[in-house]
Formats: sequence, structure tokens, C-alpha cells
Amino acid sequence: RPPASGRAAMRRLAAGRRPLLLGCALRPGGVSRRCIAVSGHLFPAGAGSRRHAFGPEDTARSLSAMAAAVAVAAAATSSATRCNEAVEDPLPTVDTEEGGDVPEAPVAAVPNEEEEASGRFDAARWAATLGRIKSGIVSLKVNSVRAFATSSAGNSQATGFVVDAAQGLILTNRHVVKEGPVVAEAVFDNHEEVTLEAVYRDPVHDFGIFRYDPASLKHLPCVAELQLRPDKAKQGLDVRVIGNNAGEKLSVLGAMLARLDREAPFYGRKGYNDFNTFYFQAASATSGGSSGSPVVDPDGDVVALNTAGKVGTSASYSLPLDRVKRAVNLLRSGRQVTRGTFQTTFHFTTFPDLRRLGLTDAQAEAARSGGEDVGMLVVKSLVPKGPAFGLLEPGDVLISIDGTRVTRFVPLEEILDDCVGQRLELFVERGGKLLRVMLRVQDLHSIVPDAYLECGNAIFNNLSYQQARNHNLPVKGIGVFVASQGYLLGRAGIPTGSLVTDVGGRPTRSLEALEEALAGYPDAASVPVRYTNLGSPAQHSVAMVRIDRTWFPMQLTTRDVPHLGAWRTRPSPSPPPPRPAVAKVGEESDEGEGDGGHHIAAPASGGRTRSASGCNPVEEKLARALVKVAVSVPLAIDGMPEVEFAGTGMVVDTERGLVICDRNTAPGTLCDCLLTFGSSCTVPAHCIYVHPLHNLAVLQYDPRSVEGTDVEAVTLRRSSAHELHGQKLWLVTYVGSMRRGYTLVSESGVATHSEANVAPLSNPPRWQETNIDLLAFKGGGSIRHSQDGLVSNGDGEVVAYYASFLTQTVRNGRLQDSQYFAGITSDIIEDMLSALRRGEPLARYALGAELEKLGLSAARGMLMDPATTEEVEARCDHWPPQVISIRRRWAGTGAFELLRDSDILLEVNGRRIETFRDVELAVADTAEAELLVVRGCRKRTLRMRTAPLDDATTDRLVLWSGAVLQAAPAAIAQQRGQELTGVYVSSRSRGSPASRYNLPATSRVIEVDGEKVPDLDAFVRAIVAKRDGADVRLKLLDLRGAPSMVFLRVDTRYWPTAEVRRFPGPRSPGGCEPFHW
Repeated sequence: RPPASGRAAMRRLAAGRRPLLLGCALRPGGVSRRCIAVSGHLFPAGAGSRRHAFGPEDTARSLSAMAAAVAVAAAATSSATRCNEAVEDPLPTVDTEEGGDVPEAPVAAVPNEEEEASGRFDAARWAATLGRIKSGIVSLKVNSVRAFATSSAGNSQATGFVVDAAQGLILTNRHVVKEGPVVAEAVFDNHEEVTLEAVYRDPVHDFGIFRYDPASLKHLPCVAELQLRPDKAKQGLDVRVIGNNAGEKLSVLGAMLARLDREAPFYGRKGYNDFNTFYFQAASATSGGSSGSPVVDPDGDVVALNTAGKVGTSASYSLPLDRVKRAVNLLRSGRQVTRGTFQTTFHFTTFPDLRRLGLTDAQAEAARSGGEDVGMLVVKSLVPKGPAFGLLEPGDVLISIDGTRVTRFVPLEEILDDCVGQRLELFVERGGKLLRVMLRVQDLHSIVPDAYLECGNAIFNNLSYQQARNHNLPVKGIGVFVASQGYLLGRAGIPTGSLVTDVGGRPTRSLEALEEALAGYPDAASVPVRYTNLGSPAQHSVAMVRIDRTWFPMQLTTRDVPHLGAWRTRPSPSPPPPRPAVAKVGEESDEGEGDGGHHIAAPASGGRTRSASGCNPVEEKLARALVKVAVSVPLAIDGMPEVEFAGTGMVVDTERGLVICDRNTAPGTLCDCLLTFGSSCTVPAHCIYVHPLHNLAVLQYDPRSVEGTDVEAVTLRRSSAHELHGQKLWLVTYVGSMRRGYTLVSESGVATHSEANVAPLSNPPRWQETNIDLLAFKGGGSIRHSQDGLVSNGDGEVVAYYASFLTQTVRNGRLQDSQYFAGITSDIIEDMLSALRRGEPLARYALGAELEKLGLSAARGMLMDPATTEEVEARCDHWPPQVISIRRRWAGTGAFELLRDSDILLEVNGRRIETFRDVELAVADTAEAELLVVRGCRKRTLRMRTAPLDDATTDRLVLWSGAVLQAAPAAIAQQRGQELTGVYVSSRSRGSPASRYNLPATSRVIEVDGEKVPDLDAFVRAIVAKRDGADVRLKLLDLRGAPSMVFLRVDTRYWPTAEVRRFPGPRSPGGCEPFHW
């Protein structure tokens, strides 16, 4: 029973149209028991709370809003019917506070008179619009498979929308389509996925176009086709940005177009930037994933393309659609999208500033009379050697082109795009003087890179127009851009973003010239490469690059049509054979002579050099035995945190060319090594052996490469850590770098005991030092905390190798990589070298457990009874008295089955145990051991099998879908207590399927499509027949042993399956290495 004014309003409303009223009950002066519902939308009694006192004005306002909703609902029903999506369901009911039932529906805000008069519309109309167009808005999943030009490799998500449903054209941003090859998918509103092909990316403006096969949509017969209406963009227009904002698939953000003439956003000089266009600005607060979203008006027409937002604010920027619509129409008709350029950036400048630039009043009035009331275009910058360079200058005011007055960006680009290859007449005003200039319009697509070269995992492409403009460089003829430094250039220190200008004295002005230059060198050859940084092109640097044709393929990939999306790869020319070796440094050997007539691979470097003289007798004796070691690992395996390592080594055998270093310098045999002798002699080497238990590695170089150099081997004096305790010793090492040279330094100190700094649980699992008696320094200088080197007595005899140990520590609540330094005594080194010279394994067995030392005070009463404690203390030879306790057991060993954590180990095979070395020697050659342990204060005798020691290094890898796979490393069993089953995911590449579908590193694959894969052989059999685009189910185990399931779509075009294996013998005849990869 509404009041009189309400009844009158209802009568007037009924006379015009028939409203749909559901449960209308209003009480004057009381509270609302019901809400007015129109087509499922609730209109509460007033703008306040649901319990709101009603008056006549409130009723009239509600009825007025209701009438507007009826009209919108009718229009929405009519339009939805055209797409066959008008399906009405009975509305569920909910209880109100007053106990009645009303239909459950979204509550729409009641517009006030000012909102109604201004044409701003309610939620009902927006809901109808969204329902009509949402089937044409898609979320995009994009894999950029290679770094290229201004784009980096990686995975991203964004938004797109259908502009031609019959041809399957989807519009989005250029920075989504990317400049290089991509693998992309679109997800429609019903969660159907289709594969996409990039068919256009604009060279300048931030828009691009994907294409899908409409026939691939099986369950969405009607796809909305959004209309591009650049003419409807007006300041103050109420819009919605609809897209995959924040990765939520479909979000709707409201805003109002605040500015239509904003300058294009600037993203920095290292990447892509739009120019020669205005941008729209609105406060829609978009975030990641909303790139490419349509900015729609109330009718569902697209008035702009969302591109970016300003960090820390709600401001968002959108691209006008004038040039976008032209490109879409051309693609629809099957024609080429022509784009023209002067390689000139223009800036829109207002008339007050134009006067300051010297614009005459006559030209200003002429522009105003032509309809321009704000400003004109001014030359901002020119690319060197471009069509306008030397003819136009910054500050020139553009008057006309071929007789047409041009004051805005859209008319300018219309002329350029329609006149590619033609000469045009320009009039500009410079300092108040009118000048006539003739310019030829250049094809913009011709200066966009359309190919990339891969060599040693580095990626090169011709300099892009974007980068040339950003850094004021010519587009062509100055060098080749480094899109990714990869393994090849990373070893040489040439960063991503550099410009390679010269290889081995040959200019590399184009990608073809660079390929020809690099292909002319054999594998492992050292080549001087000249390069410059884009930010400082006047400064050139030179670095020695070692050619890699072993670990990664060298190939050229080209886009078939420069502005479309098909890419084709061909292998680069094969490298020439290795150069003939020299029998002696400085003497060339004829082919067929020397070494039995075999063709010998020449060393990449070498020659005579001079060693440091030394400042004391110890330095003088050891200077010629010290070498600097640089190691590069091409593939991230075994949980190692880096791919570049450096350290100090010591020569132990000059006849065989053997050098000792630590595993933190040479982590395995899959690596490239360089040794620097003296001041200038650098030669390649190979890691031939890694100690199965301790932090030692053996490198081998070709002794012929250092003939004429006074290299000497150290003299080892067999010593143990306890024998050296308290002695005065010397630490000798090199400090410096290869670029600046090395300085020989030393310091003295007193030897003391040390223990390995074992991380609780390293993540990722990796080898770490355990069960060793180490040597530390007390006193002396600071180099003992930061440098590896040699530890000798006063006579220059080496008693230990001072090594760098990789570990992990907790800092600020996070586990971080760190290192510490300690000495590995010569008795361990001598045993390793003796076995290596005999060609026998160092040790065949280990106990199978990680041990720790406990003081007797910690063990007494808790782990050992007093009598046993006193017995042990009486028999101890070292101070302080300690016992060996079990800290962790290795999974799959006899120790894991029979021993328990915290067991005290007293004897092994009848041998009293006091040090870690005692345990190691007691089980080294026996497959079974008898142990006397203390458990729960009681002595027990156990007989158990020991753990066999296999090769400590990884000798086989499988590269699949961007993942590096290997046998499960021993650290998983040793540190995590997990069985060594399945195939271990060591690392994955950015932009690969392994990254896109989140195949986690450190997980183990145990099943492929339901087939068990306990090892690499089984895995290869399971995946070798999988074709490109096939979906594969993978069952995984994490480091806790918890199972999970992921799926992955195979991509063999950009990520072919390959295998890396170690084979016996040298790579080329005459080589000295015992194996090759």
C-alpha cells in the first residue's frame, strides 16, 4: 500500500509500460518487508540499510529505477536471443530479515536523478551487456619460447577478444603476441581451449592478432564477435575493462575515460615502447593478466584496447583503435597490413609551446581554422641514417604532407601506411621559417627483425627498430643484438643486450655475417669478439669466446613471412675440423706427421709464461705448482646453484697433466674447464674424476700445451688432521681475476681441528661434505676466510689442500647458499691419486650413514651408561675425547635398515673408531661389516651390508620439453631418506612446456601415462613416441615422497627431445681426455 504519490507514480508508469513486479510491499513510515524485483534484480527501498523508513520520495525513486530496469531487461532479452543464450531458470529464494521470501538476485544500485540525466546506466544493463559479449572474451596463456629483440623467454597470461568469429581472429596486445616465436592457447568462457597462431604484431603500436581454428570449438557454437568502435570513445564515457585481471579469468573493472590525449606510456630504454599515438587514461586499477582486455561501452562495443597501468596508482592506459581497426579489416580481407615510416618520432605539442618553438601566427591560425584547437605535431627524435635523418630536425613543426594539413597522429599514419615506397612532399616550420622536404616512406616491416641465430645457447638477432630508436642508433649495419647471452657469451662475460660488432676481426653487421663468422671456427676454438653496450655505444670491449658446438645446436630460425607467425629452423653450416696440433709450442706439425701420423687436435691456447717470483721461500717453491681454475657447466644438474665456478688448483703430476681442486670449483665431469698457469698461459682441461665421498676433483690438461713453461708438481707430505694439530703452517694462493691478473699471496697460522658445516636439509638436494676430519687455521690474516689454496709446512711440502665447501645457512628466515673454507689433509689426497694412477676405484664401499662427533659429556647418561663412557674415555688417543654418532642414514642401504639415528659407533670389524677417517678406512674394501654400537645405553653387535660406491658424477641426461632430466642423485637418499627411483627433474628452461605446466624441479617422475618409469631407459621408451602437441600425464614424487599428478603438452618444434651422454675416449684423435660428451 504505497502512499499517494507512490500510487500516482505507479499509475503513470502503468500507463506507459507494464512493469514486472514480484512481491512489492511498502509501508509508509515503516520498514520494507519486500524488495522490488525486476527481471531478477532487486531494488531496495532506499539508499541506506535494508531496514529503512519509507517516504513518498523513496517510493517514487524506486519505481523510476524499476521502470528503467524493465526497459533494459527487455532490450537485453531481445539481444541475447540473437545469440541463442536466453535461458531463464527459476530464481531461488532467500529469507529477508523480516522473514519473507524474495527471489535471490544481484542487488542493483538505485541511480539518482543526476546519474539518470547524464546517461550513466545501472548494473542491470551492464549485466545484460556482459552476458551478450563474454563468450567472445578469452584468457590467453602464452609461452615465449625464445628471447627475441625486446622480449624475453617466459610464460605469461593475458586477455584477448574475438573480432572475427568466422576466421578466428583474436585481438590483444603486441607485448602479448611477442616479437619472436610463441606457443599460445586461448581459454573461452566455457573453459574450452584452442591453440593459437600469431598472425600479426604491429611494429610500433601495442596491438597484435592471434588466429584460432573456429572448427576446434566443439561446445561453444555461438561466439560473440566484439565490434571495434573507435568513433564512440569520448571523454567521460562510462566503460568497463573486461578480462583476465590478476589471473582471475574474467574480471570486470569499472572506470570512466578521463583523458583521450595522454602521451604513450614509457617502459624504459631496454624494452618496447609505443609512440606516435595518443593513449586513453582511466582509473580502472587493472593489474597483471588484463593486457589485451577490451574497454567496452554500455552497448558492448569496444572503444579502446587496455595495455598497461601505472604502478602504485589506479591509472590504466588504453590504446585507441583507429589503426587497429584498419589492420583487422585488412587481415579479414586477406590483404597485407602495410605500414610506413620516416623513422621519426613525433610529439603532440600545444599552441603555447609551439609559439616558443617559433611557430608563426599565420600557421597557428591556419591550423585552428582547419579544426585543430589544441596543438600540432613536432619532430621529437630521428633514428640515425633513417629516411628523415639530416632532412628533419628535432623541433620542426609539421605543417602538411602532400598538400594535406596534418596536426594529429591518426592522419599522419594514414598517409604513411598508404604510401609505402613513395616520395612525399613535407612542409615543416623550423624557427619560424617554412621548409619544403622530400622524403621516401620506408616499409616499416623491413626494419623489424624476423630471424634469430642460436649458438651455444646464446640468441642473436638483428637490431630492432625499437632498440635503435631507444638508443639513438642506426637500425642496420652496426652489429647484431644479443637477445640472450646463454652459455656461449655468459662464460666470456658478454651481457645480454650487447651489440656484437666483430668476430675474429670480421665485421658482423648482420645476422648472416655473424653466422658465417661463427661457423668458420671449430668446436672449442678461442675467438676474440668485439662488442659494445647499447647504453654507451662509443665504448667497445673485447672478450675471448670459446666456440661451443657440443652442448647446444647452432641453428638459424626465420619467420616465413616477416609479419606473420610461422617460424622455420635450419641447422647452421658444420664446423671445420679441429686445427692440426703442434708437436711443440711454436712449431707447426704437418698432417700425417707426429704421434704416429695421427691428426692431433691443437690446444686452444697455451705457450710460454712466467710465474710469480714469491716473497718468501714457501711462495717461491709453490708458485709454479699453483693454477687458477675456471669451470663452466652448460646444463644445471645435481642441484648446483651456479653454472660458473672459479678456484685455485695445484699441479700433482706434470707428466699426465693432473691438477687437484675442490668440488665447489669442478662439481662434476659435465663441464668445460680452463687452467691459467703463471701470468698468461691459459689451456683447456677436463674434469676426469670426482671423489665419491669428499670435496676433491681431478682435472687433466694436455702437457704438450704448456711445454716451455716452468710448471712443477707439488711435493705431498702424508699427514692427517690430528697429526697437524698445533703445527705452524702456511697458506699460499692466488688472488685476482683473469681480466686483471693474479697476485701470489701467503699467510701463516697454527693448525687446528675443524668439522664440516653440514646444512640440515639442503634444498635443492646436492652433494655436501660429511664424515671428514678437516684442518682449520688459527691466527694469520684474512685470506683463510675467502680463498682456497695450498697448505704447506715451512719446507714447502704440501700437507693439505685448502678447499672451498658449498653449504647452506638460514638468513632472515630463508635458506641461502654460502661457503666456508677448510683444509683436506694430504693422506686423503694421496690415497685418491694412488688409486687413480693404478686405474682402480678409490673405495668400493661406505658405511651408508652421515656421522657426527659428540663430546662424552653430551653422550653420558643420555646415550651411553657411565661405565661405557669411562671405558671410551680411557681408550681415546685424541683430545677432547669424542665418540662417533649416527646423524642420518642413507635410504636403500644396510645402515638404513639396521642402524638408528643417534646410535654410538664404537668399533667396525674389530677396529676401534675415534675419527671419521677410521670409519672410512674400516669399510672401504668390505661388502659387509660387523659393528659394535651403543643404543639406549646398551651395547649391540650388528652385522650389515655396506653401501656400494658408484661413480659420483652424472654421466647421462635427457632433455625433454625444456626439462633437464637425470637419474635421481644420491643426495635424495643420503639427506631425505628417499629411495633412488624415478627420473629426477634437475632444472627447466624458461618458456618451455616444463615451465608452462609447472613440472617442478627436484621432483621425480615415476609414471608416464600410467606406465612406470623407474629409470632413464624406461622414461625414454615411454616418451619417444609422443608427438608434437600430445598431452602427457606424469605422476611425480616430491622430496617428501608425496605423490602428485601433472599433465604436460609436448612441444617438439622448439623443445626437441635429446640425450647427452658420456663416452670413453677422446673427442678427436690425439686428445688426452679419457672420455668425451
